[in-house]
Amino acid sequence: MPRKTSRRTMKDFGARPFDEKEWGMTREQLHEKLRRFGENTDWCYRHEERLRKKYPDQWVVVENGKVIMADADHAKILNMLRDRPDGIDASYIHFISRVKYNLIV
Repeated sequence: MPRKTSRRTMKDFGARPFDEKEWGMTREQLHEKLRRFGENTDWCYRHEERLRKKYPDQWVVVENGKVIMADADHAKILNMLRDRPDGIDASYIHFISRVKYNLIV
């Protein structure tokens, strides 16, 4: 006998429609931030070896293809970002380990 399956939607997991008031931005502004975040992430991974030499065992914040701050203390980095007028925005925060690890799954 075939097993009955129920189709679940995002609403079943508590998802709500996008609300500009709640997010404080339009859908287009959110898409732009996500695009820039993706670019910052890609830049960091493409330059990780160079960053490893310059910022070993530190947290780096990347914006627009540049490291704008670095420190070993994650909380300090977050506080400095929160104090800025534009906050964290589309910044990418990444820990640069002194040692390169290869993940095998």
